[in-house]
Amino acid sequence: MSAYNEKPTSFDRYVGMCLRASRMARGWTLGEAAERAGMSMVCLQSHETGRRSCPLETLVMLAEFYHAPVIDFMPVSEPVNDPVSLPPQSGGTKVRRRAAGTPRAGARRSARRPSAKPSS
Repeated sequence: MSAYNEKPTSFDRYVGMCLRASRMARGWTLGEAAERAGMSMVCLQSHETGRRSCPLETLVMLAEFYHAPVIDFMPVSEPVNDPVSLPPQSGGTKVRRRAAGTPRAGARRSARRPSAKPSS
């Protein structure tokens, strides 16, 4: 979330949009919701418009106030690098395990001959 002095982020605007939708779904005015939540109307309005970042503690309090899970006020996106959701790649290398002590497929067997020791 952005700091108070910074430009609002798209995250702040999204959270604010969800807060406003929750309030309006109950048919409350901004003043009524602020009074019931125990906060100033200006503060709630700043959060709803995304002009002010909503700290996590405030967001949790408002989520409880609207009887909604906090996740309902946050944007959700598809995971980008989640290995579980990635489709298998075609042409990938298959890994095969071999029993211990067995030679690798295609590996040359080197003929180990005892080294000739120079006679002394």
